[in-house]
Amino acid sequence: MNEIDQATSHARAHAASVVVTEDDAGERADVVLGRRIPGLSRRVARSLALEGKLRVDGQRRPPSTRVEAGARLELALAPPAETAPAPALLETLAAVVDAPLALTADFIYVHKPAGVHSVALTPAQPGVLATAVAQRWPECAAASPDPREAGAVHRLDRPTSGVLAFARSEAAWSRAREAFSDERVAKHYLAVSRVLGAPEWPPPLPPEGLQGWIEPAPDESEQALASPLAAALGELLARGASQPLDRPPIRVRAPLGRGPSAHTSAVRLDGRRARTVVCPLATTGQHELLRLRLETGRRHQARVHLAWIGRPILGDRLYGPGTVFAHTRAGAASGPEMGEAAHAIALHAFAIDLSAAFPDEAPVLAPPISNFWPPPETPSPNRSC
Repeated sequence: MNEIDQATSHARAHAASVVVTEDDAGERADVVLGRRIPGLSRRVARSLALEGKLRVDGQRRPPSTRVEAGARLELALAPPAETAPAPALLETLAAVVDAPLALTADFIYVHKPAGVHSVALTPAQPGVLATAVAQRWPECAAASPDPREAGAVHRLDRPTSGVLAFARSEAAWSRAREAFSDERVAKHYLAVSRVLGAPEWPPPLPPEGLQGWIEPAPDESEQALASPLAAALGELLARGASQPLDRPPIRVRAPLGRGPSAHTSAVRLDGRRARTVVCPLATTGQHELLRLRLETGRRHQARVHLAWIGRPILGDRLYGPGTVFAHTRAGAASGPEMGEAAHAIALHAFAIDLSAAFPDEAPVLAPPISNFWPPPETPSPNRSC
């Protein structure tokens, strides 16, 4: 049985199990699982174990458990309900790969809808963008060490929409990943935020913040106007009734670390360096349209930083007050504009520029969905994570 067959077999059983060998003895359980189970990364194994889905010889154990030779490790994977994606989701993925944003010698650029997973979290998970990309462009499947990634050089959170780049060769993937690590990739986002309290700008430093965690940022307006972003931004701002804002950009430098649960992040003094440039573009009074540039790539970075300065992203029930991103519920959940409406926030990866590492690559834009701005006014439902 090959690795693909093994992964499929494991997924059908909704659990994976391995017996610890002499070579594995003394290692952490999540390390062993990530190494031994085809298509499963250590990160995912650790995440599932933190949810209580790991058993060692029948006893629930944390991912840091040091295992002994002969021990049986069992990890619960996707529940049966996740094994049959909705037809609308499959239609959405087909529409995405049928209309790539750009094709170059090194990369495939596609428009990820909100509500769709970038990369499979468990072996053989259905309804995943990377899987659809690999099926359409088989060379992507061999570009990254983890076949689940299909050459994805970065990821977007499930509720985030926008441009996603997939490498077509191992060399392109390695070089792009190095560029991300060296912070040589320009990543531009748009966000619609709720304004909590007075719309003061620059926002005041939160009580737990340290001097320098919010600072002025270089004004890049002229550079932005000279780039392909200008026309698309102008078209967006012309939609509906909103007031343009002339405010200087700021850089949020609050470090980020693990939040109160395994799947969240939070501003922490002992966190990792994180930097987000925020520039207000327009307002309706209740909401603001923000242009973001992520200088680092931490988990939920834009979502946490904006919530921390009192501007949580519309629809973000994990870090904000729970207002629904209402326009995602209009129309059918199909095409590149929409994945699953219940999993959408007003955060959009608007453009990516890999030219610092790949001189032949031009910036690639993903226009936001219709009615991204201005958003309709909607009531706030009960808070839910």
